[in-house]
Amino acid sequence: MNSMKQERMLDNVHLAVEVPLPSLIREQTREQATMLLLRHASRFGAAQLNVRLKLDGPQIACLLSLHTDDGRYHASATDWDVRSAVSQALGSVESQVVKRFEKRTAQT
Repeated sequence: MNSMKQERMLDNVHLAVEVPLPSLIREQTREQATMLLLRHASRFGAAQLNVRLKLDGPQIACLLSLHTDDGRYHASATDWDVRSAVSQALGSVESQVVKRFEKRTAQT
C-alpha cells in the first residue's frame, strides 16, 4: 500500500474509547478501520469512519459510523473481547458497502 495514502486514511478514522485499553489494542483497532477504508476507497471516495468503544454492562460495545460521499453506514457489535467486537462491527459495515455497490452495479 502507498504509505502516503494510508496516512491520509488514518486521519479519516476517529477512535473514541470509553474503556481502559492498552495502546496496542487501540492502534490495532485504528489499523483495522484504516484497512477497511483503503479496501473500499475507490467505491466511496471521501470517507470518515467513527469508531466508539464503550462498556455495555460487563461487555464491550463497538459502534461504527461510516460517512461517505455515497451515503452512511452504521453497525454495532457487543462481545466480551474488544477485538472480536471490532471485527464483527467492521465486517458488518463492509458487507453493507459491498451489498450496496453490487446493487448499484446490477442496476446499471
